[in-house]
Amino acid sequence: MIIFAFYNSWEPRLNEHTNVLIKEFYLKSTNFKIVKEKEFQKVADLINHRPRKSLDNLTHYEVFFLLHQILLHFILELAMFIIIFYFDCSMYIVEDTENLRQLKSTF
Repeated sequence: MIIFAFYNSWEPRLNEHTNVLIKEFYLKSTNFKIVKEKEFQKVADLINHRPRKSLDNLTHYEVFFLLHQILLHFILELAMFIIIFYFDCSMYIVEDTENLRQLKSTF
């Protein structure tokens, strides 16, 4: 017997929904000792590549990689901003030190 401890209100519903999806592929009388790992992976891939209404008809796979691309783009933009800001500030510091030297030389 397997007992799951649920911590969030949505977890039992998600678990039940996933069980229903798995039951579409395997009968209740299926002996899972003889089902091969490749078959399990094939079923998992089919479930994960299935469009979901809650995800605006995107698949879990598409959402994961879409978010990954957005996050990667954000990180690259942030890195470019930091580099440009750093070099821009360092130019002002160099200019300010040159201006200070000129001011000191006038006194």
